[in-house]
Amino acid sequence: MNSISKRYTIKIPKNVNMYYCDTKHIIVLANSFAQKTLILKTKIIIEEKNKIIKVTREPFLNTSNNEKKKLKAVQGTQVNLLKQMLLDISVLFCKKLNIVGVGFRVSTLKIS
Repeated sequence: MNSISKRYTIKIPKNVNMYYCDTKHIIVLANSFAQKTLILKTKIIIEEKNKIIKVTREPFLNTSNNEKKKLKAVQGTQVNLLKQMLLDISVLFCKKLNIVGVGFRVSTLKIS
């Protein structure tokens, strides 16, 4: 197998658990408070010791020549989707609101 560029490797944080189903081509990234799933279109290589995912251009099924030309774009899209999933899970988002006017009620929500 060809060496995979550093652009297509993803490092998993320590607080995120990863589950991969090879038969259904699904990857699940879970944390103590959130869980995200993604259906994969290309094969991935998982290094459990270093907690690294490498995305390849090899499709799961036999594809036509027209589809093979699009695999580079699919590979980049899949890497970005996995990175976005990791960002959503590992970081707790909050928004700062500026309320201007009269007659608004605001309450805060505590996450324990």
